[in-house]
Amino acid sequence: MEEIGVLRTIPLFAGALAAEQLATLASATRLITFTAGSVLMWQGEAGDSMFAIVEGDALVIARDRSGTDVEVARLGAGDIVGEMSLLTGAKRRATVQAVNRVTALEIGKADLEPILGASPELVDRFAALMEARQAALDKAYDAAGHWNILGLDREHLAALIGRFFRRG
Repeated sequence: MEEIGVLRTIPLFAGALAAEQLATLASATRLITFTAGSVLMWQGEAGDSMFAIVEGDALVIARDRSGTDVEVARLGAGDIVGEMSLLTGAKRRATVQAVNRVTALEIGKADLEPILGASPELVDRFAALMEARQAALDKAYDAAGHWNILGLDREHLAALIGRFFRRG
């Protein structure tokens, strides 16, 4: 699958970016393959990218307050991970490990910067989409007895995104 096709399946981007912006972003991103057992990201590390899984399966593992690793999700084709780090620079809240061979589209801060620089109003759109995604994730994690994501509203998310991308 081509990068632009992957981006069109991600509501975060398809819901915020025009066709030309999607094409610009697609040309800057890259497909990466992880072997079984490889780690896509580590909990607690700084992050400025996200992954859209194209093929394969990955486990999301979070260390709870007692120091126990807990599997909080299993991801597959069409799922995304690391979007909060991409948009806000927040540290990774979980470790993500490939169960089998995983092909993923990596989208980095540097890939998104030119688009946000040319269209600063997108910050509010991303914040609105992230607020909705966060609410759904918070509800799912709360129902399962797991940790909350960030607990931020749209205004605070937009401020984090704006600061992160202006920091350059």
